[in-house]
Amino acid sequence: MEGEDMEQIKKCLLQCERTQIGEDDADMEYARQKIEVLTLRKAIHDARLRKNLGNVESTIKMIKSSKFMNIFLHDIQVLEKFAESLRQLKGFTCDLPRLLDALLELRNRNVPNDVVKNTLAALLVLFGCDVDENEDFEDIQLHCKALAGRLSTQKDSSFKEADARRAQEIMEKYTYEEKQCSTMAAAKLHLWVKDVSKKVLNDFKDDS
Repeated sequence: MEGEDMEQIKKCLLQCERTQIGEDDADMEYARQKIEVLTLRKAIHDARLRKNLGNVESTIKMIKSSKFMNIFLHDIQVLEKFAESLRQLKGFTCDLPRLLDALLELRNRNVPNDVVKNTLAALLVLFGCDVDENEDFEDIQLHCKALAGRLSTQKDSSFKEADARRAQEIMEKYTYEEKQCSTMAAAKLHLWVKDVSKKVLNDFKDDS
């Protein structure tokens, strides 16, 4: 609902600008403030949904740099605790049980499609598996079974720059929206691989 409110306010602002209402108009200033608050609320919601450490940290930074920070003091505390819990995962910047659930759901699909296959291939590559995205789905399923067993027992994971870059390249074939239309599990893994790959590449960039 808030997303719809924000879009409606933006449309009204644009209409006001077209009719050349003054920049210092009180209603326009209120609308801009409303958009900023709604944007922050959406960012907080998305950060908790995506469960990605880099995303949570950037959201905290965005809130603290806003003039409306005092409104979100409780949310900052919640996000900081959430970020710390993600750091404890030592490399897994997502809630591991949810990752495994999504992986198993896609692996067990009876009617595979290219979108699901693409998502699983990107995930496997990110974790260092020697996988060709053009392999048969049955072979992809076998790789996923092995990865699921590995993830259920190991407590941490490190990612390589080359694997993160290749995973990103594989995922470029489909958008998040296309995967969302296919299955929510594919969409969730798409976001996870995208977020983790981006963080891995940024970390290597900072170290170089």
